[in-house]
Amino acid sequence: MTQRATDKAAPLLREVAKCLALGLVDANGELLSWDGSANEHYDDICHLAVGVVTSGYVTHATHDHLPCQTRGRCAVRSVVIVPLTVEGQVEGALIMLGRADLVRLRSTADAIAQFLCDRMTFRQLDAVRMRLATAEAKALLAQISPHFLYNALNTILGLIATNPERARELLLDLAEFTRETFRSSGMFTTLAEEVINVCRYLALEVARYGHDRLKVHVNVAPEVLQTRVPFLSLQPLVENAVRHGIAKKVGGGTLTLLAQDRGSEVLVSIEDDGVGMDAGRLLEGIAKGGSIPGAHVGIANINNRICMLYGNQYALIFDTAPGAGTKVTARFPKFARAAHGGVIVS
Repeated sequence: MTQRATDKAAPLLREVAKCLALGLVDANGELLSWDGSANEHYDDICHLAVGVVTSGYVTHATHDHLPCQTRGRCAVRSVVIVPLTVEGQVEGALIMLGRADLVRLRSTADAIAQFLCDRMTFRQLDAVRMRLATAEAKALLAQISPHFLYNALNTILGLIATNPERARELLLDLAEFTRETFRSSGMFTTLAEEVINVCRYLALEVARYGHDRLKVHVNVAPEVLQTRVPFLSLQPLVENAVRHGIAKKVGGGTLTLLAQDRGSEVLVSIEDDGVGMDAGRLLEGIAKGGSIPGAHVGIANINNRICMLYGNQYALIFDTAPGAGTKVTARFPKFARAAHGGVIVS
């Protein structure tokens, strides 16, 4: 809990509780926020708050047990202090002073404390999920193919003598691609930035394979360009399409990247007419973390990150068969995040 958050919460919670005063203390029993009247009683009960966060047990008292200086005129009838426990750890305590009898005040305090504990639990789970997704993104960086970088440099070196201007352009593309790919901060980016980096990658691969063996079509609806998507969520899928689909096909093939506006979602598809593969083998590889030898680096990682951030219903969708190419569809919600993991293959 932070003072900024509790300063906002205390007045709202007191209004809901209809109590005289409401306070929130941290895990050390230090007062974070106080709202309402009966301020003079905080000094009388602060030691009780320390006891609650230390013991983890509820404490309550009636007005008769408070050293009140205005006993005949004081509106306080009862006090309840409830620990706020998250995952077995006391994170603070809720203090309520009210006109109601002790039983009614205790019931209200328990309900509000449970609400606060639930919110803190959800926030901690969300933080864990975000850390896991960040760790997955970092793990994906370790899977970026060094062969691609080696081949890209060789392609550029080969063009220096015959087409120095094109070599310079590709060198800039490679520099920007590596800078963006290996940037150390931020687990989200815009769809526009992700697609631009994909286009840099494809420019290097087209230079390597030639326009006759690798044809590229990119069509992105302008209205979805600013949608936030997980960092490095498309390029590895495109790389898989080139390396494991088109490059293995005699005569090469075509890669199509399409991004469409679907109301509350953005639909992105990456399709190639390469060699395709057995759907069962693909599922096996994803279940093993993308560990099929020579195939589909990073797919399980991307699928896991998307599912952790948005939910199982946003798992990647694969449509593939031997000799029939591969289509991967990703959906990104425009406004929400959820949880968990899964994969859909057809």
